[in-house]
Amino acid sequence: MPARLFNPVAMYQGLPNDVYFIALARFVLGLGNFIIPFMVLLLTQKLGHSTIVTSALAMGVTALYLLGNLIDGKVSDSFAYKK
Repeated sequence: MPARLFNPVAMYQGLPNDVYFIALARFVLGLGNFIIPFMVLLLTQKLGHSTIVTSALAMGVTALYLLGNLIDGKVSDSFAYKK
């Protein structure tokens, strides 16, 4: 038990290789979430757009991202199971 507290990576050792690939893929896809703040900074500071237009665009992109996740979850739940 103390080894788990002092070495948090120890609990992830010995897992199947598929788990590591999924974790790596989720990490890379999660890096895409940093696009929205950089897009907001670029549009407001470098290109001179108003904050209202930029925030509306960022909110729209975030809403589409959320909607896509919900649709993806529904599709994967309905087609993923073997018959």
